[in-house]
Amino acid sequence: MTDTVINDVEITSVVTTINGDVVVSTVSSTSVVSTSDTDTVIEESSSTSVVETDNSEVVISESESVTILTEGTQGPAGASGLGAAIMVREAGEDLVEGDPVYISANKFYKASCLAATGVIGVVSKAALTTQVAEATAMGVVGVPGLISGATYFLGVGEMVTTTPTSGYVIRMGRAISSTILVLNIEEPVLLAA
Repeated sequence: MTDTVINDVEITSVVTTINGDVVVSTVSSTSVVSTSDTDTVIEESSSTSVVETDNSEVVISESESVTILTEGTQGPAGASGLGAAIMVREAGEDLVEGDPVYISANKFYKASCLAATGVIGVVSKAALTTQVAEATAMGVVGVPGLISGATYFLGVGEMVTTTPTSGYVIRMGRAISSTILVLNIEEPVLLAA
């Protein structure tokens, strides 16, 4: 069985230029989309543009294209939007919004530029030890007390605006307001001893 859809569109525009010329432009487009029982989609599209000025100059432009799409095997579903950047774990220690964290034994702990544990995200839902905390791994996160326009780095259990002088330098992101951080955690750079 073949399903066919025909879509005809015609648009006419009249434009008067600064020097008083009148330009009439007509674009007509026809799309034919058909599918067969093998799930092959064929799209044929043709369009004609006619531009006519008030001094009788006419420009005609035509184009035609054929696109054939064959449906293949669908892969697994990807992660959903913002939810893909949120992690939920038990707090291994008391955590407040904005704390940089790493994961150990399936729990969140405060990250430090002096440790090789790295950083996985920023706490977006505070929690006391053994409670459930949320951390954002990328994207936009609400953090109170930021300096708008400042770049933030991993410090010792907190984010700081000055580059660390020992341990690892890890750029965390940039504040776009006093409460919003655009999180983009970069690879750690080990400083020379």
